Amino acid sequence: MLLTVEMAVQDKATIEAFEAAVVELDEVVHCLRLFGQPDYLLWVAVPDLETYERF
Repeated sequence: MLLTVEMAVQDKATIEAFEAAVVELDEVVHCLRLFGQPDYLLWVAVPDLETYERF
């Protein structure tokens, strides 16, 4: 899955917390921070839709 993420709050603490949380998610195989919208692109690898919905 390719997900787009738009941050409602974009202060330094929020961005750092988000990035730290993403690193801990085994399902996220790649993350790109963008400038503009969306703020991030995440590549998420899951075996099926049910797993994605839990993610």
